[in-house]
Amino acid sequence: MKSRLRLLTLSLVAVCLFVGANSVWALDTSVPAVEQITSFDSQINISKENKADITETIAYDFGANQRHGIYRDIPIDYKDSQGNVYRLAIEYQKTVDENGTEVKAETAKSSGNFRIKLGNGDKYITGKHTYKISYILRPIVTQKNEKSYLSLDVTGNGWQVPIQRVSAEVKLDGVSLDNPICYTGVSGSKEQKCTTSGQRFSAENLSGGQGLTIEGALPSGYVSTYLQANQKRPLTKSDIIMIAIFILLGLIGAIIVILLMIRSFRKRKRRKNQTVVPEYEPPAGLTVAEVGHLEDDTSSIQEITAMIIDLAVKGYLKIEQTRKKGFLKSAKYTLHKLKEPQGLTSDETLLFDAIFSDATDNKIEIDQINKSNMSSTIYEINKNTKKILTTKGFYSSISSEPNILEKMLDAGNITDEGAKTWAKVDGFKLYLSVVEKDRMKFHDAPEKTPELFSKYLPYAVALGVEKEWAKQFEGMDISQTTSNWYAGSYVGFSAMNLASDLSGSFAPVVSSNSSVGSSGGGGSSGGGFGGGGGGSW
Repeated sequence: MKSRLRLLTLSLVAVCLFVGANSVWALDTSVPAVEQITSFDSQINISKENKADITETIAYDFGANQRHGIYRDIPIDYKDSQGNVYRLAIEYQKTVDENGTEVKAETAKSSGNFRIKLGNGDKYITGKHTYKISYILRPIVTQKNEKSYLSLDVTGNGWQVPIQRVSAEVKLDGVSLDNPICYTGVSGSKEQKCTTSGQRFSAENLSGGQGLTIEGALPSGYVSTYLQANQKRPLTKSDIIMIAIFILLGLIGAIIVILLMIRSFRKRKRRKNQTVVPEYEPPAGLTVAEVGHLEDDTSSIQEITAMIIDLAVKGYLKIEQTRKKGFLKSAKYTLHKLKEPQGLTSDETLLFDAIFSDATDNKIEIDQINKSNMSSTIYEINKNTKKILTTKGFYSSISSEPNILEKMLDAGNITDEGAKTWAKVDGFKLYLSVVEKDRMKFHDAPEKTPELFSKYLPYAVALGVEKEWAKQFEGMDISQTTSNWYAGSYVGFSAMNLASDLSGSFAPVVSSNSSVGSSGGGGSSGGGFGGGGGGSW
């Protein structure tokens, strides 16, 4: 029993964070199965300057779905199993359609990915369309066992639609790859359901999440420089332009820093002027997420986890452990919908609906929750929390400041009223986290009961003191209340174990980036550079 709650909260957070500190780039798993890539062809020209000129011709069938176009995500930051980071430079060229007409494109970098968003946001399309995407990656060739080596993810493993046919051809200047080999399947797979013919590679009938990776050695001396770990990213033309702009904006940047320092000073001063005394309940009218945000001026996955537990404690859902962790076997959890989200705030309803959007018979396994939907939901809730607190007068709005200077110095900062409420939040945190020997100093503190543990547990999680709160109930049988929102086939319920689960649950982040395998561990699908994935929008 001591490990199952740790895994529960780990799983909840993993669902919420899929894609890392990466939510914006989460994959769209809501794409209907009717969408597919009928063919994916990649032409790869590798120069002696260690530059890969890549042209991808993607035939995408939207079926009857109305979409604007597709997006292509290309990882440019990679981390191997030893923690080494490899950085590539990318230069987007252009994209043309099946008629040779240039396609509107928007590009952006975020969380180690380069996204090419193709299509017109004012126009819907259906059926089959072809996108011929051209871009340059450099450097791409690494040194392995003192040899020049190419490892390239052709499609990447991030496409959530099937790919009927994929092909790739590598072209070098007057030479060819030695011992070319290819891999298929999900990331890490060593399957070789692909064919190699000279410098051409092909595979068929790849499911969503599967891709094609190609590898091979280059003749000695073909390239003079290599892609190396923990080096700065090579500069592109746009990088040089940006550097010039940054120099010109240096003075403005210095002024902004000074303004931020003044803003920070004002914020700290408002809080420092408050007197914090123990509070035995949270400030009235504030949700769990609002309490967490007001404490440190930020909204994170910590508040989302607290909201999920709060929904369970309030009786809207129940958490059931359906399989215990064992050797090479992870625990499984199912969330049961107990009642409709009536009486909840709009953000609580938003989270509740995101959890059960794909539920069957009012229940869903945690690993089956729609991760893309959850990612956008988290972003929306975190944004709404600050907006609501501003409406309540706890943070300054731009419109409330009398002049431009004050807008720059105080807009978004905590107000005097907000600082007073913060003091109550901090006093409540003090009550939740105080050790037993110091509790004697409190006057009229409520009696510790199992009901009190469950009632304030979500707040303890939001404030980051769940360990301390649980420790106060060590040795007490709290199962009479926890059984209302948690169920499992294993006996016992440890408050300390639960606290430990929660405190360690925020570390795992599922990254959307590809990773590089150990240099001595052999090849696999998704183990090279390039690749990434994409989808429709």
